[in-house]
Amino acid sequence: MKIFKIEGFFLKTILLHIFLVIIIAFVSINFWENPIYDTIINSSHATMKGSKDISLIIIDDKSLESYRWPWARSLYGEIFEYFNKYTNAKVLVFDSILNSLDKERSPESDNYFFNTVSKTDNFIGGYMALSSDYKDKDFGSQYDDKFHRKFSIDVDDLSTRDNSRYSIYKSLTTFPDAYFDAQKYSGSVNLTLSPIDGVLREATDLISYNDNFYPSLALRAYLLANNTDKITLTNKYIIVDKTGLKIPVFKKNGDIKHNIKFCEQLPNSDVSHKSYSAIDIINSNRLLNEGKKPIINPSEFNNKIILVGANALGVEDVLETSISLKHPGVDIQATILDNFLNNQFFVKVSLWQNIAIIAFLCVLTFALIRFLAFIPSLILLISIAFLYIIICVLCFKNNIIPYVITPIAAQLSTMIFAYSYRFILEGRNKEKIKNAMGKYLSQDIMKNVVQ
Repeated sequence: MKIFKIEGFFLKTILLHIFLVIIIAFVSINFWENPIYDTIINSSHATMKGSKDISLIIIDDKSLESYRWPWARSLYGEIFEYFNKYTNAKVLVFDSILNSLDKERSPESDNYFFNTVSKTDNFIGGYMALSSDYKDKDFGSQYDDKFHRKFSIDVDDLSTRDNSRYSIYKSLTTFPDAYFDAQKYSGSVNLTLSPIDGVLREATDLISYNDNFYPSLALRAYLLANNTDKITLTNKYIIVDKTGLKIPVFKKNGDIKHNIKFCEQLPNSDVSHKSYSAIDIINSNRLLNEGKKPIINPSEFNNKIILVGANALGVEDVLETSISLKHPGVDIQATILDNFLNNQFFVKVSLWQNIAIIAFLCVLTFALIRFLAFIPSLILLISIAFLYIIICVLCFKNNIIPYVITPIAAQLSTMIFAYSYRFILEGRNKEKIKNAMGKYLSQDIMKNVVQ
């Protein structure tokens, strides 16, 4: 009967411990893992160097000293004229959403920009998918059809896991007609922040909209740079058929995403890729048109992918990421593109693999405490915890992302449980010895026996 009581006590404590570990894991995964993730990336240099094949043209404070914001569209036209006319740039990416005409200036400003874009065969403009409906549903339906015919890509969807085309989007930002007609390619600028802490760690590579997948700005740039619009989607990868690139992806809210591997920021800079002031490009274009020496030699941009965006005081397009509290949006797009160019991605360990790691550490912890003395078991368990953290850091450097703090928290919980259970069990055993032998031995001898 006593054996059954002991076994019942053990079973109840095990079930209580499992419940506590589940609670600890839930709290840890949602509130502790992400800060630790960011800390390891920054402290262990689990990043990469920005590609030299990417250049940023930034509308910075220097640019706004020459022309107030918002800029006339003609200024953008001069930027893209420079690249189209004088350089051999591979792709030109405009990281901006233009959804209306400039009513503050004469139509010539817009027309100059649109005309320049129409002459630029490697131009990619940005748009955003929205969760709100079109105000005019008939117009929206016609625009969606027109948009699909012009800007869709060839996606061979071979995914079998949750292959429904669920979408959180109900409309798209709309281009003015002249801008729509001028563009040959377009990409989504949608980026989703963590709902827990508002930090960007994932890139949205394909948005799901109206039962179709559309590429992000960065993916569209990669495809154009390699002269293809054909991809294959499987349960685990986006595969670019022409180049063989395999992007490890997962589905969330219908969209196809990957974990961003960030690039090291350049010294004394808030970006990871070589950048140039937009005003220097504009002035270089004017000097070249006059037959004079430019500020920036066009040959610097030959065979490079150019991203144009804003990062100036008052017009900042910034998001918080793992490496920066204010990461310029244009550099984020460049970083995502960099992942494709260098085939570098973070891959998170699956949920079941993480559960297996947690279970193994918990069982190992309990066994060591059960069969070793207090001090040796404590030293060994602390050593195992430090060894696990070192292994995690090495995994990060090799693009593998396991849970870091959750297994350690579960191990700590198991230690408290196992030591408590051990001391209770030892106390009960001592009590049994005293009861069994107390009739035959004196109290002084009994104290020595139970010790």
